[in-house]
Amino acid sequence: MLKATILIVEDEALIAEDLREQLEQLGHTVVGVVDTADEAIAATRQKSPGLVLMDIRLRGGADGVDAATMISEWSDVPIIYMTAHSDADTVARAMLVQPYGYVVKPVRDSDLVTAIQTALLRHAAEARLRAFETEARRIVENTADLVLQILPDGRMMSSNPAGRTALGYSPSQLCRLNFRQLVADSHGEAVPQLLSRAAEVDGDTQLQLTLAARDGRRIPVKGVVGRRQLGGRVDRLWVVLHPIIDANPASTQGSNQASVGGEVQPAFLPTEDAIGPPVTAACCLQPAGRGWNSAAR
Repeated sequence: MLKATILIVEDEALIAEDLREQLEQLGHTVVGVVDTADEAIAATRQKSPGLVLMDIRLRGGADGVDAATMISEWSDVPIIYMTAHSDADTVARAMLVQPYGYVVKPVRDSDLVTAIQTALLRHAAEARLRAFETEARRIVENTADLVLQILPDGRMMSSNPAGRTALGYSPSQLCRLNFRQLVADSHGEAVPQLLSRAAEVDGDTQLQLTLAARDGRRIPVKGVVGRRQLGGRVDRLWVVLHPIIDANPASTQGSNQASVGGEVQPAFLPTEDAIGPPVTAACCLQPAGRGWNSAAR
């Protein structure tokens, strides 16, 4: 069972003492007992507890929901609400702060154990996810590969620095384009097919095509397109591309074909088009200065 340092926020002294005994018998450390919202905020800052048991009804003008709201502005400490009032309005107001748990007084040992363990496990999982996202953002920002996020209809959402540098667009300029505008040469048949396939299949869709930079340069690339699902629908696609370094540059001059999933389709010229707010991509990439893989060279 996970152990924690716990701050008790309870304005009834007998209940607070019972909670202290319960928690200590369960192996937790109680770092303080306070009975107002202001004291709860101050004690959380000073003592940095690993979890807060917060009574909703407190003495003074502010209550436990007010205290939790203030604490959540600068701390991610898990907060479990306690109250003798389990009416719908009280629960609805308390849930606006997205607490880690909710127990009704008098608090039974079994309920307390369940609530605390659930809160600690969720908090640890969220911390790992944040660490992963931070590392993923670092990798995306520093890779030499081009990382793009687009809507299923092709509208651009974002690019990492390598993509913006290679293509010659600022973030605001890029977000006004459609992916098909970034693909070189004559026709656009390949992109709708590519995006449709990527949105429908599990796993990655491979592609090889030539990008058109803003200054007219042609950039042969090879990579993958994958989907992200949210709420049962595909809300965006990510594209990771590695420039193909050819020992004979003349061999890539004038190329006007794009290979999508092994099939060859025409590529196309850029034109003017629309929209999309920037977001951040996360995927497995090679560090700056290294290749996509041996086949991409």
